[in-house]
Amino acid sequence: MKTPGIEWENLNAEVISLYKMGQFGRAVVVAKKALDVAEKAVGANHPSVAQSLNHLAELYGAQGQYAQAEPLYKRSLA
Repeated sequence: MKTPGIEWENLNAEVISLYKMGQFGRAVVVAKKALDVAEKAVGANHPSVAQSLNHLAELYGAQGQYAQAEPLYKRSLA
């Protein structure tokens, strides 16, 4: 199976690190970049895209932005 590559992996690691430090705003920016990289590399219906969507949804949820998180969760499950 094709993967989004090392850039995506590095971005995801940064998202997780920022999340653990409570830097949700910065993590959202990086998570959006990771999502973009994944979509361009492997297409919208790849498990890596779902993982990126889930990360972004988790970040929004951690900030109480549930209306923004919900459609991302639904898309990641689809």
